[in-house]
Amino acid sequence: MPPQPHCKAVDVGAVISDAIHGCTRKPTGRLYFPTLIHGLMKKAKVPVPPGEAFTTNALSIECKTVDRIRKTLRNDPGQPPLAPDSSPMETDLMHEVRRLKEKVTELETTLERSAQAHHTTMKRALKAHEETLLKKMEERDTRLMTELKDMPAGISRRPDDH
Repeated sequence: MPPQPHCKAVDVGAVISDAIHGCTRKPTGRLYFPTLIHGLMKKAKVPVPPGEAFTTNALSIECKTVDRIRKTLRNDPGQPPLAPDSSPMETDLMHEVRRLKEKVTELETTLERSAQAHHTTMKRALKAHEETLLKKMEERDTRLMTELKDMPAGISRRPDDH
């Protein structure tokens, strides 16, 4: 379904990611929609240390649990390194930079297409102008040849023959 003009798209992944990052910086608090978060983590193959599985019947996940999992994963040499902590402002800036890069790419593509269309139009215009000039030159040459043929025999054809 196309977006409605009065609606705004929401990046649910970014909202959840920001909430998880925020939860790791405070000693208390909760993450809501644990079943959704757990399902997304499983789908993305995010490792959850043994004994730290989220209960899917809970209403929320305690921030202490998120922090414990994060510390466990950070200290486990067998796991890929976790992203460094970033503040909500840094996260917002990263999203804005990503959005701006996409916009620049879109504008570059539009500009390239426009330049190609303009180039094609100019080539056609030059070709048409060249054809017009050649036709005029042929007409002028034909007219001059006719005038030369029609000159009386005693008249000099060159100005310096007088």
